Amino acid sequence: MRIPCEAVLMVSLAGRPPKRKRPTKAFLVLSRRATREDGRSHDYFIQVRLPTSKSEENKFKLPPFPEIMSRSIHEGKISFVFGNTTVLISQADSKLLTRLLETLGKIRRGETVELDSLTVSSNDFKPSRIEVRETSEYLAKRKGFSPFLETLTIQPGCINQIDHQWQMCKKLKVINFSGNPILERAKSSDFGVFRNLEHVASICLADCDIGNSPIEKQTLFFNSLPPNISFIDLSGNNLKIVPNLYKYRHVNGLSIANNRIKVLPGRLFKCLELRTLDIGKNPISYLPNVFHFTTSLQKIDTSETFIERVHEKEEMRILSRFNLRFIHTDGVDTLKAIAANVIHKHSNLMRIAPHVLPRTLIQETLDFYDDLSWLSALGMTDDLSLLLQQRIEECERLKVEIFEAKFSNVEGVFKMRNRLDAELRFLRTIEDGVKPLERKYLDTTNVTHLSNIIHSIEKFEDVIGILHTFAIRNVSHYSDEHTLKHTVDIVANNGQKWVKIVSRSARGILMDWMTGCSRNVFNQAKDYIRMSHKFKYNFAPPKICVYFCAGVADKMAEKLKRKNIEVIGNLIEIDTITKVPDDFLEMLEEDSEIEYSSNESDDDDEESGVTLSGNMMDTKGKVVNLDVSAVFVLISNMTHGGGANHRFASPLLEMQAVQEREKPAKPALERIMKDKQLLICQTAYDAVVKIMSTVSGPTEMERWKELEKKLKIVPDRISDRASNLAMSDRIKERNLKIFGSGDYYQAVTLTANKHFVSSAYHQGVAFNAFIHESRALSEQKERHLDWVPPQGPRPTHARRYYEDY
Repeated sequence: MRIPCEAVLMVSLAGRPPKRKRPTKAFLVLSRRATREDGRSHDYFIQVRLPTSKSEENKFKLPPFPEIMSRSIHEGKISFVFGNTTVLISQADSKLLTRLLETLGKIRRGETVELDSLTVSSNDFKPSRIEVRETSEYLAKRKGFSPFLETLTIQPGCINQIDHQWQMCKKLKVINFSGNPILERAKSSDFGVFRNLEHVASICLADCDIGNSPIEKQTLFFNSLPPNISFIDLSGNNLKIVPNLYKYRHVNGLSIANNRIKVLPGRLFKCLELRTLDIGKNPISYLPNVFHFTTSLQKIDTSETFIERVHEKEEMRILSRFNLRFIHTDGVDTLKAIAANVIHKHSNLMRIAPHVLPRTLIQETLDFYDDLSWLSALGMTDDLSLLLQQRIEECERLKVEIFEAKFSNVEGVFKMRNRLDAELRFLRTIEDGVKPLERKYLDTTNVTHLSNIIHSIEKFEDVIGILHTFAIRNVSHYSDEHTLKHTVDIVANNGQKWVKIVSRSARGILMDWMTGCSRNVFNQAKDYIRMSHKFKYNFAPPKICVYFCAGVADKMAEKLKRKNIEVIGNLIEIDTITKVPDDFLEMLEEDSEIEYSSNESDDDDEESGVTLSGNMMDTKGKVVNLDVSAVFVLISNMTHGGGANHRFASPLLEMQAVQEREKPAKPALERIMKDKQLLICQTAYDAVVKIMSTVSGPTEMERWKELEKKLKIVPDRISDRASNLAMSDRIKERNLKIFGSGDYYQAVTLTANKHFVSSAYHQGVAFNAFIHESRALSEQKERHLDWVPPQGPRPTHARRYYEDY
C-alpha cells in the first residue's frame, strides 16, 4: 500500500524538544516481507519515503504498533508516534488513510493481509509527464500514477472509459485524451473523477465521439469538468450544439471546430471571458449577438465556416460606410478592433453587422439598414428543422439540469419538469409530422422562457421556489371560479422577494406597450403589486423584482423603479430601439398605469382578516406567537445541555432524542425570537398549564416559570380568513384559535404542527408560520444510557399529550 502525501519527521533527543521542519513530498508505504521459506509468516513495515531518504531509511517494523492520532483524518491528516520519532502526515487521500487504519487493525489482530508490492523511486517525486501509446502500456502504468504527475497524454484508441485512478494525480495540470471515446462505457458515478482534479488547466478531448453519447450523459459530463479549467478542446466530437460550459468562469480558450454546430449562442460570450475561439469547419449560418458582449476576445478562427453571404452590391455599400470609422492603432485588443478585423477578414459576416458594431455606429446607420429587405429576417435562422432540433435538445438538457444538487432545496422543480415535458411533447408532434413545421409554432414555445428561469435561479439569494402558484379563495365565494391565483417565476430571499422573468426582446416589450397589449410589462407589474398585498410575507408585501433577460428600454425601467420595483437587465436607450412619439414619452413620465390604489390595499387587508385597532399595527414583523409545541422546545430537558443523552421507554422520545443530537431544535427558535415580543393566546396558555401539571419535571417547571414572565397572554381572536376554514381531522377548534390569533395579531406563529398549516393552505389560507422540529417534555422519562428497554409490545399511549401539538 502506497499513499502519496506531505510528511514531517521529528526526532526527540534527550533534553531537547524536537525541531519543527517544513512538510515535504513523501510516500507512506505499508509493506510486508516473508520470514519463512514457506511464506506462512510475515513481518510488516511502515516506511515514510522522502525524496532524499535511502531504501531502508525511516522504516518501522510492526509490532510494536505506533500511537496514532487520527482526529483530522477527514482532512487528509494523521500522526504516528514511533518511540522518539513523530511522523506528521498531511495532504493525503482520506479514503486511503482510512483503508490504512483498517489494515493496521487486521495486522494487530494477527490476520494475514495481502499487500501489493509497490516500490518508490526517485522519479516518483518529480513533476513528470506520462504518454501512453497502447492499451497494455496504460494498464501497466496506471498502478503507478504519481500524485506529482502534471501532464497525462493517452494516444487514440487506448481507453474507452473514465478511470478512477486519475484521482490519484492531484497535481495534474494538462490532460490529453484525444481520440479516446471515454464516455462509451462511462457511468454516472464516474463523472466525479474530473471534478476532483482541481489543478487541471487544459484538457484536450478532440475526436472523443462525445456528440454520439446520450444527451443525459453529455450533460453530466460537462457539469463535472475540472473546476479551474482554462482551455477546452472539443473539436471533432460530432456536437450539434455548444455544450453548457457557462459555470467554468476561468475558461479563456475554447475549440469547437469540426463539429455540426449551426448556431453560436450569445450567452457563450456573456458568461465566459474568452480570448481564443476556434469555430472552424462548422456549418454555422447564424451568429446572434456574439461579439457584442465581449471585450476580451483576441483571436477567432472561422476557417471553412459557412455563413450566408449578402449580395456583393449591398456588402460594398456597407463596407464603404464602415471603413471611415474603423481606424485603430492599438492592435487587436479592443471591441472596435475585433469588429474591424472580423469585417475586413470575413466580409460574409456583414449579415450580422448590427450585432457586431458599437451602438453609436449602429445609430448612425439605422436609416441605411431600414432600406435593406434582408435585415427583416435578422436574428432568425432559415433552417426551421435546425431550430426545432435545438428546441428539443434544450428541453432534454434542462430536464436533467433542473435536478442537479444545487436545486435540491428549491420547490417547483417537478412543476418545471412537467412544463418541459409538455413543451417536449408539442415539439415532438412537429417532429413526427402531426403538426406542420412552421415558424409560428417554434416562436410560440416557452422553452426559452423556462430556460431563463432555470438559469436565473443562481442570480438570487435564498431561492425557495420556482413557478410557485399563490392561491386564495375569495371570502365571499366558495366555488373554484372565485379562487384568486398568481404564479411567480422565482420566489427568493426566503419569500421576501418575487421575481418576474421577462424573456422578450427590448423592442418586443416596447412595442407591446405602444400597441396596447393587455399583457404589457406595466400591467404585469400592477398584477404583481396587487397580488403581493394579498400574499404577504410576515405581514408585509414581498419586494417585486423584474429581470429583463434581453434588456429593456431605459424610460420603461425608470417608470418601474419609481414604483419601488427592482429592475435587473441591460438598459437600452429608447431612441436606439425605435422612434417613440412624444405623447408616448409623456406617458412614460406618468405613473398612472401601475398605480395601486390605497382603497384596493385596504380591501385586501380586510379580506385577509388582519384589520387591527390600537397600537398593534406597529408590531408588524416584531411579534411571534407561540404554539404549545414551541413552548415545549424552549423548556424541555431534551433541548438543554446533555438532555438528549438519555434513553427513553417511549419510542417517540427515543426518536426525538436522536434527532436532537443530530440537529438541536432550540437555536432556530431563539434566532426567530430575538428582539421580538412573545405572545401566547389564552387557549395555548391553558393547554401548556394543563400538560405541565401532569408530565413536566421540576427543572422544566422552573424554565416554564421563567418563560411565562416574558410572555404576553392575549385573548383568543380568530381572523376573518381563519374563521372561514372548514373543520377536519387536521383542522380542530383548538389549533384554529391558536393560528387564528396569530393571524389576527399579525404575529408569526412558531409551531411544529405542519399538518394544520398544510391543510389550511389547501383551503386557500396561507398562515405566516415557522415550522420547527417537535420536542416533548422528557425530564420524568429519562433513563441512563446503559438502560435496556423491556422486551415485548410497547405502550401506544405515549403520544396522547403531544399528538395535536
